[in-house]
Amino acid sequence: MSAGVWNNNDNLTLFYGTQKAVSEQGGDFLSYGDTREIEVLIPDMTKLTTLPLIQSFTTFFPEVNGTQYILIEEVSMVTEVAATGSGAVLSVGLGYPTAGGSTLPLPVTAIDNAAFITAFPVTSFATLGTKNIWTVGTTYGGDYIGNAITLPATTHKSYITALYTTAAFTVGAVRIRIRYRTYNVISQ
Repeated sequence: MSAGVWNNNDNLTLFYGTQKAVSEQGGDFLSYGDTREIEVLIPDMTKLTTLPLIQSFTTFFPEVNGTQYILIEEVSMVTEVAATGSGAVLSVGLGYPTAGGSTLPLPVTAIDNAAFITAFPVTSFATLGTKNIWTVGTTYGGDYIGNAITLPATTHKSYITALYTTAAFTVGAVRIRIRYRTYNVISQ
């Protein structure tokens, strides 16, 4: 059976063949009111690279037009498996698949590699169960926290990405949760 990737008319990345067997690690929480929450699990941090990798192809930010904005209220991270890696740092951001990729991991075009978490040192999540929370002005908080952002939704979906810098992780798993809202109605 062949493996492949295809972007449909809604700019969603779909997999077929042996690529379809890759399990999903993200999703949206049921929420009422203005605030939404999405979550993505990074189950094996040893698979991260110095290039951004999409963490879930079913979890992306909703489309907004030029008059709507997304406001990131809070980002949190829970350590599922204590992380190690001498000098490793984690960044979590946004990106989309680069045209022409046909096998995993897909090449990614970065929107912002530090949108949610910026260069967070491994020593800060080396203990199982550690919970870190970032709001406006918090150290290691990403560029998008507390800012009204407009995502380029007309050409692609905006997926959550992760990468390491300085050194690779030797073990680790984390769960990232992002709370956000828009100034108008969320259409998707």
